[in-house]
Amino acid sequence: MDSLVQDLRFAVRRLRAAPGFTLAVVATLAIGIGGAAATFSVVDAVALRPLPFPDAARLVRLRELTPQGDPFQFSDPDYLDFAGRLRTLSAVAAMRPLQMTMTGAGDAMRVDAAAVTPSLFPLLDIQPVCGRVLTVDDERDAKGSPVALISHALWRQRLGGDARAIGRVVMLDGRAVTIVGVLPETAVLPTADLWLPLAASTRADRSDKWLDVIGRLAPGVGIDASSAEAAATAAALGREHPELQRWSARAEPLQDWLIGPGLRRMAWILLGSVAVLLALACVNIAGLLMTRVSSRRSEMGIRAALGAARSRLVRQLATESLLLGLTGGAAGLLTASWALDAVSVLLREVLPLGRVAAVDGRVIAAAGALMLVSTIAFGLLPAWHAARADAQTALRGESRSATARAGVWSGALVSVQVMMATVLLIAASLLAGSFARLSRVDAGFEAARVLTGPVLLPAGRYPEDARPAFFAEAISRLTALPGVESAAATATNPFRQWGFANGVTPVDRAADAPASGLVHAGWRSVTPGFFATLQVPIVAGRSFTDADRQGAPRVAVVSQSLAARLWPGARAVGQRFYWGGVDGHPRTVVGVVGDIRDVQLDAPVTPTVYLPYAQVPLEAMTLLVRAHGDLAAVSDAVRRQIGALDPSLPPPDVRPLAANRAAAISAPRLRTVLLAVFGGVALLLACVGLYGVVAYAVVERSREIAIRVALGARPAQVMTLFFRRGARLTAIGVAAGLALAWAAADVLKALLFQTDPRDPWIFVLAAGALGAVALAATYLPARRAARLDPLVALNRS
Repeated sequence: MDSLVQDLRFAVRRLRAAPGFTLAVVATLAIGIGGAAATFSVVDAVALRPLPFPDAARLVRLRELTPQGDPFQFSDPDYLDFAGRLRTLSAVAAMRPLQMTMTGAGDAMRVDAAAVTPSLFPLLDIQPVCGRVLTVDDERDAKGSPVALISHALWRQRLGGDARAIGRVVMLDGRAVTIVGVLPETAVLPTADLWLPLAASTRADRSDKWLDVIGRLAPGVGIDASSAEAAATAAALGREHPELQRWSARAEPLQDWLIGPGLRRMAWILLGSVAVLLALACVNIAGLLMTRVSSRRSEMGIRAALGAARSRLVRQLATESLLLGLTGGAAGLLTASWALDAVSVLLREVLPLGRVAAVDGRVIAAAGALMLVSTIAFGLLPAWHAARADAQTALRGESRSATARAGVWSGALVSVQVMMATVLLIAASLLAGSFARLSRVDAGFEAARVLTGPVLLPAGRYPEDARPAFFAEAISRLTALPGVESAAATATNPFRQWGFANGVTPVDRAADAPASGLVHAGWRSVTPGFFATLQVPIVAGRSFTDADRQGAPRVAVVSQSLAARLWPGARAVGQRFYWGGVDGHPRTVVGVVGDIRDVQLDAPVTPTVYLPYAQVPLEAMTLLVRAHGDLAAVSDAVRRQIGALDPSLPPPDVRPLAANRAAAISAPRLRTVLLAVFGGVALLLACVGLYGVVAYAVVERSREIAIRVALGARPAQVMTLFFRRGARLTAIGVAAGLALAWAAADVLKALLFQTDPRDPWIFVLAAGALGAVALAATYLPARRAARLDPLVALNRS
């Protein structure tokens, strides 16, 4: 114990005597461990933390697949057929997303709700905080005496967390509903705060597909077997129901739905990148320690001559490394906390299910493990090198071979650093180019100066025939506001809501549907003025007018891509098609408009049908207001006008459409920012490492330089001597880095938008950037060597 205390005291004295060295090592460790800890917290929130359900790995989501292979939801009859036939699932449940207006618990508010089958709660093993869950009896009485479960957050915010909330009656869309239970905070059911019983009906329209279906794999059954059974069941249903011919189905991990495979892939790539950065930091520190050990040869020789065993010398150096590691680890946690705060806004937009990334116990434990591994990694080689020191050689100063070995090891470490920096720099450049292209994507409409405000009309007070009059009056009032150029409404809140889809069949091909005539397309219900407000070009025909109302001929406007797909080479205006099934009244195309991307910028254009709102009057719509001047003042005016039109409605959340677009690419922005930081830090560390190696070589070869100068060597020749060493180390590292990046390019492919993962220009620019940095890092010590006074150098040696 006494010897350990002595080692610690001596280590503190030695590190205090070299503040520059100590600061460089601690700062490098803080960057490496801090970046790794911060990234681990994000990965933990996204990919490592399991879903809060028992045996969550066995939970799956079922998807129907259209004849074109696109994933789709289920209709009531489809769900009941699958639930009754699947044997690979021990339990199945369905849910339908809803948006409702709640009153009777404070101010009116818009709530995200879901109608769910009571089987959902035992399937997920969810127990209420108070009250009860939904039962089969609630399902039978869904239309008679409605009841509801509420989330823990809604219970706290609106009902004060009072247990007497059980049995309380609130109004949902003007209908009295009794609260029967409160779910726990851990019940992360998809984006809902209120749950109602769902009674699926065999008499419902089989083409009305709104249900999300989840299940639990039976014991001993894998997801592939469940997918195969789902596909076989879909094929059997296709033989029984012509409208389902060529449809299929599959099972997917539930986590892919709630978290998203793209987000988890991004998290793992970021973790791999920061692992490279941490390794680079360790290599850098190992190089610094190698240089320091070499400069302490005389000290080690004296201690060995006085009887110190090699194990004691190694332990002393290991103690210094451990002390540096502990200090760097503590600084790393502070760096991680600061980094998470710096990107907190981006993280809130990206992290799913309300999860947060913070420096908690798991992150501290991970940082401790990283500190220990890093200390071993950067302390092992110098300690081993010190243990091989020969006392007599060190005391006589005959250290040329030791110096040479140290130079070889330091040079190798620098090449490794350059290799890692090359890989990170290429990855960061690829993502930066991808994000730049994504940011410049033409959405097909002009988002600048446009405000969005979702409005939900309670079905109880606004039957279908009353909704068009409400929005017509709202748009009239908004258009009259100062600074407003135009206003309209659409069924999809751009970039904040998934679109709708349905089948479209040309009348002249109805007899062939679904074998060849049916095409699945997106659809929007919009008011007149929608295309003008968003400045979507009218390619042919006309837009909607007030004459396109209920009772008038059924009309539609189609996008260019849908027109080309349904009627290639023919004029689309005047064509007729069925929307949904292939019976009833067809619609006539009155106009063709340009394609838009109002859901995902990085997805292919979706062929789309636009329907006049007066003929398809939905409850939930989003107001669009194009304005000039002060957008904040116009936002307030929009909220006041909606409140004046119906004070019982929740005030709309009015925000710029440009902000919605920016939020839609928050995940690519986050990974680009982080990898750009990683690449910049890697470049800096490689620069510092190269500088240190060349500077050390200048010091060790000062006698040789003095002799060369005394014999007539010019300064340029001396500088070239060291430039060659720096260039050789850089070239080896860059070549290895380019090869590694080329081989691993496919790892990034899924995260890139319209970017070749092996873009030769990116590789050339990365190599050029590292070459320039190497030149700068080598220049200063080489210049110092060229200016060395030979008399001074020979006297010192």
